[in-house]
Amino acid sequence: MRVSSFAVARPAPFDRNASSVITADSTIYSPAAGTVRATYTVATGKKLFVEVAQTLLKMETAPTVAGLASSLVRVTNASAAFLDIVRTDVLTSGVLTTVLSNVTSGQMTIYAAETVTLITANLSTGGTVLHGTAFKATLFDA
Repeated sequence: MRVSSFAVARPAPFDRNASSVITADSTIYSPAAGTVRATYTVATGKKLFVEVAQTLLKMETAPTVAGLASSLVRVTNASAAFLDIVRTDVLTSGVLTTVLSNVTSGQMTIYAAETVTLITANLSTGGTVLHGTAFKATLFDA
């Protein structure tokens, strides 16, 4: 005789072959259009809980012509729809040194074939900006 119950709970995500994923980029970049600095794609049969994501911008050297600088963490699904879960933008300037930071925490579920991407952009002319982008997540069996 087989004894079983459908009331038995499935193991928690951290008990399903869990591992930590940390992806980060913190570099001083010259002006450039939107550039992917790192991408993490969730494998088939897995899920990813994004626990913390952050961005940072700091002017290092003044531009000759001001422009928009951005650091962002983006989630994209299989049909190319996307959401910026954290984004920091600043208008660069020769007279102002700006440090902006934006952090989100909590839990966001990323499914198989979806990606988490770190992107930077600096549309000024000349000058450099320190871009910081990062996320920490738990990967586990779906």
